[in-house]
Amino acid sequence: MKEVYLVYETDEWHTRKSYELRGVYDDKEAAICGILEDLFGFWDDDDEGTKNLAANLRKELEETDQTQGLATNYEIVRWAMNVWM
Repeated sequence: MKEVYLVYETDEWHTRKSYELRGVYDDKEAAICGILEDLFGFWDDDDEGTKNLAANLRKELEETDQTQGLATNYEIVRWAMNVWM
């Protein structure tokens, strides 16, 4: 069964009404990289605070498939392809 990873942007409470599809990826790592690039696309690699925040968000996404505590959050949803739901 082939799967895709959908990335949704959402409000700080993850209300379903606020979900907006931002990307479709063929693996979870690519989805996480897409989110981090959106958040930190123009960040300074030398800034330790930014590095720590990015590392914490990466871990949160790897473990829970979502971010928490941001004004704009993200959620990764795994979706099976070619399967009737």
